[in-house]
Amino acid sequence: MQNAWRFIDDEILREPATRKPIRQRTWHRGRLPTRRRRRSRCPSSRWATANLPVAKRILAATDKSIAWLADPSHRDEAIELLVKVARSSKEDAEASYDYLRRIEYFEPSSKVSRTKLRNLVAMEQRAGTVNPAFAIDRLVMPGLTELTD
Repeated sequence: MQNAWRFIDDEILREPATRKPIRQRTWHRGRLPTRRRRRSRCPSSRWATANLPVAKRILAATDKSIAWLADPSHRDEAIELLVKVARSSKEDAEASYDYLRRIEYFEPSSKVSRTKLRNLVAMEQRAGTVNPAFAIDRLVMPGLTELTD
């Protein structure tokens, strides 16, 4: 369980205020920074299958954390956490927080839009990074991932 909490800490507290402030990062074709692309937000499907109740609790905790972060009344406290935990300057934490909220970086829930997922896969297929025969069902874990629309 300790690894699960470390995972949540990394996602919620550390990512918005990395060593390089967001306003100084280079974004390529709307993709996430390289460091982010190498990591997954979700544990492996093998682990999640073996630990389904824990995986569901992690997603529920993540949803609650994102809801808290999205509430403008928590801005000052969130920035204080970024400064303290991520060792960011106050100015960089404010810039990161405001930018990530403005672009709606964090999904408001762990539910996945089938339409958005199809569009993302289609875009990657056109770019040649995903096999044309790839099916989005491979990205969905029954019992854990909930598709909408």
